[in-house]
Amino acid sequence: MNGPVPNKMYQIKPVFCLPDSLEIASNMYKMKNIHNTSFQASNSVKEENTVALEKTPKNEYDDIHKRQKIILQQLTDLQNQMSLFRNRLSSEKVLPVKNSASVPDIKPNSPTMKPSFEQGGVIYDIVINANPNHPPYSLLAINTLWGNKLKMRVTTHFHSTISTIDKVDELFQVLQDNNNNGCNSSSLNITLVWKETGPDCELIISPLHHTAIRGEVNLLRYLERHLSPVDSQDAIAATRLDSLLDRCHCLRHATTAKEKKSIVKALNAALGKGAWIGGTKEMGVADVALWSVLRCDRELELTQSLTKWVERCNGAIGIGA
Repeated sequence: MNGPVPNKMYQIKPVFCLPDSLEIASNMYKMKNIHNTSFQASNSVKEENTVALEKTPKNEYDDIHKRQKIILQQLTDLQNQMSLFRNRLSSEKVLPVKNSASVPDIKPNSPTMKPSFEQGGVIYDIVINANPNHPPYSLLAINTLWGNKLKMRVTTHFHSTISTIDKVDELFQVLQDNNNNGCNSSSLNITLVWKETGPDCELIISPLHHTAIRGEVNLLRYLERHLSPVDSQDAIAATRLDSLLDRCHCLRHATTAKEKKSIVKALNAALGKGAWIGGTKEMGVADVALWSVLRCDRELELTQSLTKWVERCNGAIGIGA
């Protein structure tokens, strides 16, 4: 409250009346009646503080002032260090390496930045979950595509939701018969699990994250981009291959006869008068993807060119009609 404090406060009417005399117990201590005394403002506390400050030696003021300067200087140095760290982190410049001969020059898109199944002494394990009603027949053609680059070992397992798949299992038994002598001599171990997954197979490359790559065409993309580095491919050819793989994926999921006929017509145009899809000189990834789709759906109406092409694929892969 600002201003002087009055000696007396205003009076109010009592809420209740007390008796004139009260019997006070003798075993209790007595307190001073605050209602019979008036509050008087006093500057005794202020005077005492002023006297204490006046008695403080001047050397203590100097010490406090010096410590304050030291603390402010330390804060300034810390701020400068943090600014320097921030500039270093935000800078895109790479510090020079003293011994550059011992450090290989790795480009961002270099094949050494990703696993290479051709690298000796390194074994990669992947899991493929596949539906026996929609088998990934492209696995049968892996040796045809990359037999000179890839040493593969395949083991098959059955999920509890699958009762029996004699015909499919007998066909894929060829992969197990072609296994190398032991898993240590192979560079890629494939665990094929037959289970209910829908029309698309699932590729699992990380058991920790359990991230599934769905679709047979994406399985072929995964193998193609590990065995054939992107740097060595023509951009136009890679784009054309992705387009053909997308058409194969759409054909597998097409539901109407009109839609299937339209996609088959486009793929027939891609075949043209050549021996393989896309005008390649030998069987490629697009051929394997389309061959797998056509083998799953035997009721598709094919042109004469595609019919001969299917026979050519069966002969190259070594699988009968």
